[in-house]
Amino acid sequence: MRNPLPPPAAATVRGRVAKLADEASYLHMDKVRASQFLDRLVADAQIKEILKGYLQPTRVRTYIKDGPLSHYSNVKQTKARPSDYKPIIKDVLRITATEISRKESVWIFKQQPAHQIKCFVLVADGHYDKWQTALRHALLKWATLPVARKKEADIRILLSLYAGYKVITAADKKLLDRALTRCGARAYIYGEGK
Repeated sequence: MRNPLPPPAAATVRGRVAKLADEASYLHMDKVRASQFLDRLVADAQIKEILKGYLQPTRVRTYIKDGPLSHYSNVKQTKARPSDYKPIIKDVLRITATEISRKESVWIFKQQPAHQIKCFVLVADGHYDKWQTALRHALLKWATLPVARKKEADIRILLSLYAGYKVITAADKKLLDRALTRCGARAYIYGEGK
């Protein structure tokens, strides 16, 4: 979506939304509370004053949700994302690997030292609530790898899932792990709430 606001106004709105989201612990909210918080942002006098010159009142809620609030969530996810997956691969999959490629939200690692059977690890980043999307990205990447057509290649999948600072119960983790194990994948969850 093209930003209808000039850069200084957009930055001011983004800053105000981030400040209010931090104060309200937005990332810890369930969907009902998040919707109520969005109503508060739409009604905020400072935000309303800036947006009234650029947007029709019916578009303000969508703009805030898809623009500054989405940007806020993405920045928080990026900050929480692990900077190095090698120790995570070693801990979860018991493999020492080196990154050989990255395309969008999928990283490709190769086992080091190389063994008779070449082992590759695909790490797909995504949201915990949408783990199926991360799995789909990994599987589609797998299908495009030339080595995937060779029988002597072992390809493993690790989903790196952002919890959005929500609490994930042990039972939910166990259920997810059981489902992923069925299709040869494992999960690493980051950004969990307390």
